[in-house]
Amino acid sequence: MVHQDFGSSRLSQAAIEEVIRNTAPANHGAIEDRLIQVLEDPASTYAAKQFVCRMLRRIGSERSLPYLAVMLSDDKLTDDARFALQGMESPEVDRMLRESLGQLSGPALIGVIGTIGQRRDRDAVGDLVGLVDTSDVERTEAIVVALGEIRGAEARDALLAVELPIGLEPLRQDALLRCADDLVTEGDHVEARDIYQRMTTDAFPVAVRIAAWRGLVRIQQAEAMPSLLTLLRSDEPELQHAGTRFMIELQDVVDLMPVAEQLGSFPESARVLAISALASAGVDGATLIVTGLAESETGAVRAAAIGALAELGDASHVPLLTAVAVEQEDSIAARESLVRLWGEGVDEGIIAAASEYQGLGRAVLIDILAARYADAAVPTFLTYAEDDNAAVRQASISALSQLAEDDRLPALIALLERSEMEEDRLALEDAIVVVCERMVDREIGLGLLLVALDRGSGPNRTSFARILGNWPDASPLDTLLGLTAGATVEGERAAAIAGVLNLMKLPHERTSVEDEHLFLSLFDVAQSSTETELVLDGLAGRADVWIFDMVEPLLTDPDLSEKAGVVRAALIEAVARTVSHDAVGRPVTLANPFAEQYDGGGDDALTDDRWGSTDSRDEWQGFEGVDLDAVIDLSRSTEIRSIRAGFLEATGSWIFLPSEVTFSIAGEDRVFETVATIALPVPEEQRRATTRSVSTELSGKSARYVRVVAKNIGTLPAWHPGAGSPAWLFADEIQVNAHLERR
Repeated sequence: MVHQDFGSSRLSQAAIEEVIRNTAPANHGAIEDRLIQVLEDPASTYAAKQFVCRMLRRIGSERSLPYLAVMLSDDKLTDDARFALQGMESPEVDRMLRESLGQLSGPALIGVIGTIGQRRDRDAVGDLVGLVDTSDVERTEAIVVALGEIRGAEARDALLAVELPIGLEPLRQDALLRCADDLVTEGDHVEARDIYQRMTTDAFPVAVRIAAWRGLVRIQQAEAMPSLLTLLRSDEPELQHAGTRFMIELQDVVDLMPVAEQLGSFPESARVLAISALASAGVDGATLIVTGLAESETGAVRAAAIGALAELGDASHVPLLTAVAVEQEDSIAARESLVRLWGEGVDEGIIAAASEYQGLGRAVLIDILAARYADAAVPTFLTYAEDDNAAVRQASISALSQLAEDDRLPALIALLERSEMEEDRLALEDAIVVVCERMVDREIGLGLLLVALDRGSGPNRTSFARILGNWPDASPLDTLLGLTAGATVEGERAAAIAGVLNLMKLPHERTSVEDEHLFLSLFDVAQSSTETELVLDGLAGRADVWIFDMVEPLLTDPDLSEKAGVVRAALIEAVARTVSHDAVGRPVTLANPFAEQYDGGGDDALTDDRWGSTDSRDEWQGFEGVDLDAVIDLSRSTEIRSIRAGFLEATGSWIFLPSEVTFSIAGEDRVFETVATIALPVPEEQRRATTRSVSTELSGKSARYVRVVAKNIGTLPAWHPGAGSPAWLFADEIQVNAHLERR
């Protein structure tokens, strides 16, 4: 312990900390004595003494004081000694720190002044004031801060009396406010009030005045109204904001009606703030006054009054607010208030108002009802979905998308069948899709749509094909496949093809061969370049080699060559990241489990046909401090040509290559024979992230089981910032290339 230094093993320190944790406080004395011996030993390193100070902060007593006192004057150890002393409860610590004030200088003195402040030693106030020196700004600054930490009447008197450099006035003000706050906590409201009132005058910066006003109204409580009115009548926006904040804070103890009654005496900006504060505080008595302002005022005051009615108003205010909502001026405030307005009859009032307006005004009120989740308005929306005005129709359809339930699906289907405008049809398609997603029994919804498709004609069939193509599961797949071949209406086939491609993206149990047949059928039925491009888009992102055969003929088509080339290039890139080998999908047994947070995608990550990148969150399985020991069952005896295993090196993330990799094989008897051991050097410095594969070739060796053991380096090397901690080993694909025996 004595010779402990930075960068060396922390095992001894960890052992001491463990002992302290498990030892009763009554028995800490013996441990403290041992720690003191380290401080006394002239051979002790700085690292050792620093550690001792950390431990003494936890268990130190008066017996440590003489040794820590000596360290206070040591420029290198003074901070560590103060760290240990700061948490000790003994009054002897305070006495010792006060005595040291006359013995220290420079940074050590300033540090002790700070510690005295943190310990809030009121007996030190006189000593600190005696050290004030206007020519030593750094020391005087530390004293002012310490007095602010100590607080209380003594510190306050000292702060008021002491002469300071002008640049330290802000610190004095902050310290005085701290003293006043502490006096409030101690119940001395008279002394605190004197400080606060002194600091609300214009002689102080606005931030100081606001803090003083806050302290004052905290003392005044129910009697704070004069102070609030003074703030609201101020010409300074910051004080006005403070006044309204204090209104909200004191709403439970102060009658705020005088603010409402005297709104006319405030500057306009303060009136706006006060109106919002009255609403936030829910001052019901102010409703009549605020309503009058909404009806008679202009500009920001009117907008604030309209906004306040969201909290203070009721159904009787709907006519006023709807009238404003459909106007351009202040319409936003009125719309927001109508959305938030609470109370019986509000929804009904807005529904009735919508019938009195036409065009954009009606559309605005429909949007407000939707935002209110006004279920009672759904029949109204169904009616207005066929309004003469396009904006009203679109607003109504959007509202139905949000609020309509299962029982409204037949009505929505009927609306779509009657609709003649393309924009409305598209909006109704989206609404039907959303409603069907919410349905408890989707089979009923699907049945209704299939019936509508059968009886449909013209653009209706295209619309219902698009809806089925956005179904939340693959149930309509066969229906859409039938439409791709038997489409009779322009756009129907393209909609059906797009729908099939959408549904193919959903979770399914189809094989790659079945997907291949589906794509072939879509290419066969496509009758235009646009339809063929849809199918090509559906191929994008897949890594199936059969796609090459589908894309190749299209590379010479002048209309499709560009799109086909893009798909082919993406396929080449995707295939490049896949590995084809004979262990793909074979079960892997691990002697040591991988870390849950680095599972590589699951139990089959080591044989899932994909290599990991340099991103540690990719395909890698991580092993902390333990080896990779994996056995792969190839299911039958196999002639093996080669074995390859992939690893990640990212030393900055504590991930190292294995120190060696051993490849073994076994027959049915599971008796393993080592076929190769490859050693890898441990790096001597940080390296950038890279991947590394280790492999061996075999000739004429047959086996059923393949075993790969990659040895973790164990702990991080001495040069690493995390030296001594467990190292990580990241492994990915174990590739086995083989020829099956002929039977």
